[in-house]
Amino acid sequence: MGAIRTPFNRGLYASYKQFTHGGHFWRDQYLLERWDKCTQRVVYRDDTFHGYKILRRLGNWCWLTRDPHTDEFLTMKFLPRGNVTELDMWRYLQTQCFSLYVVHLRDHFKIGHHLGDDPDFQDISFETVVYPTTGSSLERAFSKFEPVQSADLPFSVDKRQTCVHQIVCGMADLHRIGVVHGDLHPGNVALAKPDDAHINKFLAEPGLEHEVQRKDNTPTPSHLPQRVCEPEDIGFGLGKLKILDFGYSFRPISGELYPATIFPSGTARPPELLTGQKATTQPFKVDSWYLGQLMYFILTHGCRLFPSAIGCSSEDILEEYRYRISKLYKGQDNLMNQLPSDVKEHFTPYILALLEEHPQTRRSITELSRDKMFMETTLTF
Repeated sequence: MGAIRTPFNRGLYASYKQFTHGGHFWRDQYLLERWDKCTQRVVYRDDTFHGYKILRRLGNWCWLTRDPHTDEFLTMKFLPRGNVTELDMWRYLQTQCFSLYVVHLRDHFKIGHHLGDDPDFQDISFETVVYPTTGSSLERAFSKFEPVQSADLPFSVDKRQTCVHQIVCGMADLHRIGVVHGDLHPGNVALAKPDDAHINKFLAEPGLEHEVQRKDNTPTPSHLPQRVCEPEDIGFGLGKLKILDFGYSFRPISGELYPATIFPSGTARPPELLTGQKATTQPFKVDSWYLGQLMYFILTHGCRLFPSAIGCSSEDILEEYRYRISKLYKGQDNLMNQLPSDVKEHFTPYILALLEEHPQTRRSITELSRDKMFMETTLTF
């Protein structure tokens, strides 16, 4: 259940020369083992699959393409090998989810390994999904390190409120059909795509591409990529946000115990996944916890409520949670205090309700979406 995880192979990483510019969104040197273990498909710009020609790289495994019949811009995502649950979720959402705030599957197909003519690789295949392309993720748009160049940034407070409300609507739509997203964070929420003229102008400029070379100058193995492209940001336009990426999504069974291991480790996990059984019978409340953090991130225009917990014990993480939440409760959070007072006073109680330590008392997203006072702000730009 959820995305396939592969341990980071520091030895493999250390064998290669630097082949990215070191930016926050180009992490190929840390992903080498995905190709080495044939967990992910090697693809190159200008490759064509089932009529979809790869134009530019948008993320680790996502590429910009066009519909071969209508010329509409689409995104092609290559799923990790063996992860049938993500494809199943895409297909379930295609028939059951009609939300305006969730991306929808347009096409899917299976492709072979790029060395499929070799007997060692001929039985390896990968699933691929295609969906209408989106604009910048919130992580990109609000990045402090590699900011998107746009006259529309930073977002006004009104636009930030609209972002929050649209995400609540999209998540509530998923929960109503029994789906836990499981990985809600700024990188998995995207703004509307820019217009075609903007994208065509973007495509007219050459993308950055680097060779993959070993430090000892021996040939790079053929099952690894020989060159890699920088994941690029195409900007954004007016329109509705979209929730995407269902690698950790699932449909829970009532009363079932779900361990922490089925949720991603990169986002600050809720307390119930850090202590005791490190599991939950209320996985929808895990989404609530993630939503509380995301609301804070949006309202403060890109600041995280909880710092990175890498190398920290569960006890230290919980102590930090309580400290940060206490400051928010007491009105001592410096970033929230920079918001207009009416906005801060409106959203703070809801963030706190979503970040309740015990899942039994934590606010559900469905309840939040039905709260007329919370949803009083307009939902469109």
